[in-house]
Amino acid sequence: MKFCPNCGAILEGKLKCDCGYDTLTGEVDENTYTDFKNKEKSLYEQSCDNISLMSKTNLNNIVGAKMMGINSNLSDEEILNQIT
Repeated sequence: MKFCPNCGAILEGKLKCDCGYDTLTGEVDENTYTDFKNKEKSLYEQSCDNISLMSKTNLNNIVGAKMMGINSNLSDEEILNQIT
């Protein structure tokens, strides 16, 4: 099995995924999975905080917005509309 059926991560020969999925038994350790979900949620919230902080402090920083992951194919005006 190349990918974890529970979270989609690459297994690369692991017997147990970081999300708690055991490849031998096909079961998920609920405690590990809860911790994994909380960690992923906090990483997502931090990235959202970074984008909102950027929009409050650097309204005209188009280059910074592109570096933060906003679609660089958008025009500068469209990027400013998204971050303000």
